[in-house]
Amino acid sequence: MIIRVGIDLVSLADFSLRTQDERFLEMVFSQEEREYCDRRATSVASYAARFAAKEAFVKALGTGFFGKQILPKDIWIISEDPKQGTSRPLLQWTEKVEQLFSAAGFNSADVSLSHTKDYAAASVVLYG
Repeated sequence: MIIRVGIDLVSLADFSLRTQDERFLEMVFSQEEREYCDRRATSVASYAARFAAKEAFVKALGTGFFGKQILPKDIWIISEDPKQGTSRPLLQWTEKVEQLFSAAGFNSADVSLSHTKDYAAASVVLYG
């Protein structure tokens, strides 16, 4: 069994400026992510945690962004079933990322998001 872990930490003070840039938000986050984050009282923390998850995923995969032509928007986070009250985050990705993911021997992934008043963090575990 292959297991890889990635982790990332984001300063909310630094990241808050990025969330004010509409172009940045459009390039990095899916429409669903943006709608979710914009509804939150802690929208900067929500955006930062999702950004950290994207970084943690490519670290675990071993590609980084841009090296294998993976862009941040190629990976997104959804809630498991918000209508049922479960908000466990789930990773989703494009077919291009799926090809790299499968070729590396992976078949599933878990993500965990967290934030405080100063930082957002995410960890990703890939299984194969």
